Amino acid sequence: MKASPFTAGGGQIISGRGGIPYEIEALMAGTQPRDAEYNTPPGRPTIFACPSSLRISKRTVEGEDYYTHFTLSRGNKTVNLTLKGPAGERMCTPEGVLIYTFYPGESTGGEGAFLDYNLSIMWKRELPALPRDYQNGSILLVLSDEYLSHGCIYLLDPSSGEEQFSFCPDEYRFYITAVRVIGDEIYLAGASLFSGKAFIYVVNGSEVKKVFVASAGEHLLGVRVSLSVGDEYVKVTYSLSGWSGETDVWGRCVFRRGDLPLVECTWEKE
Repeated sequence: MKASPFTAGGGQIISGRGGIPYEIEALMAGTQPRDAEYNTPPGRPTIFACPSSLRISKRTVEGEDYYTHFTLSRGNKTVNLTLKGPAGERMCTPEGVLIYTFYPGESTGGEGAFLDYNLSIMWKRELPALPRDYQNGSILLVLSDEYLSHGCIYLLDPSSGEEQFSFCPDEYRFYITAVRVIGDEIYLAGASLFSGKAFIYVVNGSEVKKVFVASAGEHLLGVRVSLSVGDEYVKVTYSLSGWSGETDVWGRCVFRRGDLPLVECTWEKE
């Protein structure tokens, strides 16, 4: 294992057939072991379970366009809603439930509607990206796939559906693989599929800090990243796979929170 002052990075697997990447690993539910050395707590977002009394069914109808019909029931109340799009999903939050549509294999948004747990419709709107998570009181949407020139994230207020925040990293074809919303700070990790370079972004209001973490030195076929943010440290584990198959790099980097000075990096390269 080599140590380098220049490495850290990125995450997610892109299909070897050039297809859309699999589900973003770093945004999924789960637990993460505590890093004793760097006091990094489990950094995974919380996934809220829907009430057991809430029933949601859906069916898709194909015509000139695809539409998904949702039926929500709780107690003696039933609500029917139709959203444009061929696939439908739900996301429960403390404030209520988001139902939304999307096109499989794409991260561009379809339509979404939000209902409180009395099944009153709070809002219905087009979504700019695919809902991925609920963090720090907001619904997180992520726009990121291999055919887009830029990735973006959006935070929506659950009760109003209004956009509270949006950010698009400046790296060309930046594939966003991890997002953490912690207080006023938003951490993003990922890599440019074009340059092969991985970065961390930290956004706080109008202030943006960008830190280089690793490079495969060529276009990327695969990116895998996980991002943990503790009280004092930010830890990134990564794997970057180049198109040639001869420049795969992987490792771990630890930065100190704040201005993100590098603490250490360990890396390997094929």
